[in-house]
Amino acid sequence: MKGGLAPHPYSASKAAIIQLVKNAAAELVHSNIRVNAIAPGAIPTSMTGIALASDASADGIEKAREHLASHTPMPNRRVGSTEDIAHAIMFLASPVRASYVNAHCMVVDAGITEGGAGPVMPHFSQESWAVPMYGAMGKRGV
Repeated sequence: MKGGLAPHPYSASKAAIIQLVKNAAAELVHSNIRVNAIAPGAIPTSMTGIALASDASADGIEKAREHLASHTPMPNRRVGSTEDIAHAIMFLASPVRASYVNAHCMVVDAGITEGGAGPVMPHFSQESWAVPMYGAMGKRGV
């Protein structure tokens, strides 16, 4: 996970979730309950459509996908999908394949946060897109 790309409350909430996962995993392991998390990278959704194109419609999502494709470290400009996130969730939920995985935050972002490519999201301080995104997030209760 990379710091400095979002406002302090957003970054702090992500860090808090990761710590909550670790604490809950330690507390619940004796009850045979595993607790893990997924940290998805930028995926073309209405949120990234708002963030990158100030547009949550299909057109905004497509513009976000084009922007993400131009910054991906993956061959053939492959961009992550919601299916990639779903596969990670299914893996962690599997009592067979991930039975020994606990207290883990799985980053699903093609290695971008590890320096695999340049920044895919502009800094939140750029109000031209940050304000519309916050407005939409507030409407959804995020």
